Amino acid sequence: MLNAIANIRIRTITSCFFLLTIAGTSQVLAEDKHIDLAVRQTTEGYKLFFDNSECPGRLFDYGCVEAAHGNSPNISWELDSASRGEWELIALQFSPDGNNWGAPGVPLKDCTVEDFNLPPADKVSGYASTAHVTANGQKMMIKDYNKNQCITHYLVHAQNRSTGEKISSHPIIDNRGGN
Repeated sequence: MLNAIANIRIRTITSCFFLLTIAGTSQVLAEDKHIDLAVRQTTEGYKLFFDNSECPGRLFDYGCVEAAHGNSPNISWELDSASRGEWELIALQFSPDGNNWGAPGVPLKDCTVEDFNLPPADKVSGYASTAHVTANGQKMMIKDYNKNQCITHYLVHAQNRSTGEKISSHPIIDNRGGN
C-alpha cells in the first residue's frame, strides 16, 4: 500500500515537472517584442521616434528588435497617448540594406521573406503585407518566424489623420534564427 502511494506521488511529481518544462519552453518561444513610438515636432517638422529597444545589450539603440535563437515572437509597435489622436500607423516596409526601399532591382533578402512569411510581391516592394494595423491605427504587429540569421531594416510609416502628412523612421530587426 505504501509503495502504491509512493508511486502515485512520483508520477504526480514527474507529470508536474513535465508540464512545467513544456510551459517554460512555450514561454521562450513566445517572447514577444514591443516598441513604443512617439511623434514629436522638431525644427525640421514632425518626426517618428522610438522610445525603447528590444535588443539586449543595446538598450539605447531605440527601435532595435532582436529575436533570440529559437524564439518566434510577435513584434508590435504602438503610438503613445499624446500621438495617437493626431497620427496613425499605416504600413511596415523592409529593406535589404537600409538604403533601398522597394527600389527596382534591389529585392528583399530571401531570409527576410521567409522570416516574415511575405508573398512574392512584397519581396519587390518591400512592404510587409503580413503586418496588421489595429486599434484604429494605434498599433501594428507582425509575426517573426525567425528561421534564419538575418538583419532586416524596417520603416514604420505613420500618417497625420487630418492632413495626410506621412512620416517614417527606420531601425533594424536582428534575427538570430533557429526555428
